[in-house]
Amino acid sequence: MRLRTFTAPSLAEAMNEVRRSLGEDAIIVSTHEAAGRVEVTAAVEGRRREPASLLAPETGRSLDDILLERLQTSLREPEPQAERPRPKKPAPVKETPRRSAPADLSALEQALADHGTPPALTASLVRTASAMEMDDPLSALAYALETRFNFEPLPPLPQRPLLLIGMPGAGKTVTQIKLAARAMGEGAQITLITADAVRTGAALQSEAYGALLDAPVLKAETADELSQHLAGYREVASMHGARACLIDTASFNPFNAQESAEAAEMIAAARRGGKAEPVAILSAAMDPLLTAEVAEEMAQLGARRVIFTQLDLARRMGGLLAAADSSGLSLSQISISPYLGQGLARLDPVRLAQLVLGETGTGGNRKAQSA
Repeated sequence: MRLRTFTAPSLAEAMNEVRRSLGEDAIIVSTHEAAGRVEVTAAVEGRRREPASLLAPETGRSLDDILLERLQTSLREPEPQAERPRPKKPAPVKETPRRSAPADLSALEQALADHGTPPALTASLVRTASAMEMDDPLSALAYALETRFNFEPLPPLPQRPLLLIGMPGAGKTVTQIKLAARAMGEGAQITLITADAVRTGAALQSEAYGALLDAPVLKAETADELSQHLAGYREVASMHGARACLIDTASFNPFNAQESAEAAEMIAAARRGGKAEPVAILSAAMDPLLTAEVAEEMAQLGARRVIFTQLDLARRMGGLLAAADSSGLSLSQISISPYLGQGLARLDPVRLAQLVLGETGTGGNRKAQSA
């Protein structure tokens, strides 16, 4: 891996220099501000990284390519077409031996249980995995996860404003800036809106991030102000294009009726003014039952996708699995670090299977241990 450091007056200029010098495959290792300038450390690898690494960029081989390759090497008779294999009914016991025996899924079942996955969900995933008769537990679990859950990553350049909603400490503000930096990498002009009039210093923090990204920061203390800002943004975006709008909102307790009503008012205003999409931001470090209940409340408020944060702190993935299962929210991205330079990673069935089975290849997420 070859490391280089670039400095520029703003993050946008530094990112442009990175791509001019190292190309589109450059990996951003870290960013920080010093003496009024932004310093970006980037790397280029001489060879392709492992396809499902948690730190893999959101471009490259698709999930279908990765999963199909594993399936073709594990099935007894590979399918001639690049179509996803469908589950088969368990074959009756035969005297003739198989070319490759199906994997012993007891370890898979134990891994799901160790992660605190609800028993009914564990049983369903193991049934689906066993129906594939694979000799690779990772591929079998990835298929079961893809069958059970919706995976819908946010594109680098969202077509609609994104309204981030969540509980205190979920990481909405950092996620907002990570999404903004990602859109800037696509050449977009960024508009940041802070609708958090509750947390002390929220506006100042947003202004500091805006200065780092060289992006305007608008403040919305009321639902009407938010609607007006978004109406103005839509007018500008319709004329100039290639723009992205990320909205940070006040944290709230989804089990408090008044706070939920205030959040619902902001969501309605964002939809009315700019057709914004509410996106749930949830910590993966909560227990499964609480995570599932919070996810259900977010879905009730209109969220369709969820980004999970704090995977560097999470010991178990049961909360993530339970939340997606009970709420119906589509799994989008994950954040494995609070540092802006490490960005977000797309969550797909292979990556999630690796997290469950402890095959992430990173030090931040460790295999779950039995309590």
